Amino acid sequence: GTGLPRLPVRPPPPDPRRTDREALARRRSAQVEAALVLARTLFDQRQLDEALDACQQALTLDESHAGALELEEEIQTAIWAASP
Repeated sequence: GTGLPRLPVRPPPPDPRRTDREALARRRSAQVEAALVLARTLFDQRQLDEALDACQQALTLDESHAGALELEEEIQTAIWAASP
């Protein structure tokens, strides 16, 4: 060998932008879940317009969330059925 001591290989520091995106994704996911809990509670209380608003808040954050899409359809069906 060269006789020089080998320096330990350190992993690169985390990319702060990636960490921020991950934190935002977690926050967004938590907000979607909170909006869906509210929407389901309102739906169960037959507060259909408010339930739809909460559900659409969830869909604003994640427009392809399967649970939110399903609940939105359920709420809209209930609104339609309740219409005179």
